[in-house]
Amino acid sequence: MKRKYKRKVKFGWPDYIESLLIGGIFLLLFLFDVLQNKFLDLGLDYKVNVFSGLQFTALNGFWIVVLIYHFVLMGLILRSVWDRGTHKYYDYIVGAITIVGLFLIIAGAIAGIYFDAHQAIPWLFNMAQINIYHLGISLQVFGALYFLITK
Repeated sequence: MKRKYKRKVKFGWPDYIESLLIGGIFLLLFLFDVLQNKFLDLGLDYKVNVFSGLQFTALNGFWIVVLIYHFVLMGLILRSVWDRGTHKYYDYIVGAITIVGLFLIIAGAIAGIYFDAHQAIPWLFNMAQINIYHLGISLQVFGALYFLITK
């Protein structure tokens, strides 16, 4: 006698709003990386152009992107947990991993101001700043891909 097991995770195309949120996440991750590279390589007072003459420092732009990204990420996680009844616990776990990735990105950016990119940071498991930052990016991409391919 064969037993039929229910799949706990359903795969499929994302909804329209989830597609917009995930597209926004990848765009904001790109802006994270660009702005962090600007203020770490060229100094904290480096100015970036936004629209026809509007300038602000790359560090301020980074924090604006962090704030917007936080709202977009929370919107995606809350929408996914709220709408799905089949694998809510997996969504909680992946959402928590994604939030940890966000904090690692922020910690990597702050550590980049005070430490060299390859210098070991004692309060973060003796990892280098660049490794912390890229671990956070990897967790973000993992979370976004999970929410992209699951239904």
